[in-house]
Amino acid sequence: MVIALVNFVFCVAVWSQESKNDSLSGEPSVDLSSHQLGLNLSTNQGVGLSYKYWSKRKLGLQISALPIFIQGIEYFAGASLLYRFDQNRDHFPYASIGAIHFAQEDQGKNLDLTLFGIGAGYEFNIRKSLVFNIKIDLTAAYDWEEENVRFIPFPLPGIGLMYRF
Repeated sequence: MVIALVNFVFCVAVWSQESKNDSLSGEPSVDLSSHQLGLNLSTNQGVGLSYKYWSKRKLGLQISALPIFIQGIEYFAGASLLYRFDQNRDHFPYASIGAIHFAQEDQGKNLDLTLFGIGAGYEFNIRKSLVFNIKIDLTAAYDWEEENVRFIPFPLPGIGLMYRF
């Protein structure tokens, strides 16, 4: 959760300094900013219901959460910083860095993991307001109960389906 808070503070600081004119000529650039809501499944961008914001400066922030109440209490919560490599609004490659936290309480046994890593993805429009993204993440896991880090030795895929407004 500390990583999510640091990501949020960093993004707010960067976005608060944005100007409407990105070029030296003083002409406004193409507005790349957008808000997105949808579903996401990724080891460094989160699992479940997701909110994504792309700023005018190619930076983005994504927050995801999925609470599950079956026999015990389980939840996923994640946040990531995003960087787009292209000015195109309809399709573009991007990079991400982030973390998700998973906790489960079941019959006195606790599972408490934080997955963190970097990734690369591609986002494109299916329809005018419907956005699909695919990604590959390199991930490590920190086990809070055993207090150790485990590296996952292979890339993990991720997908997302979002509504842009």
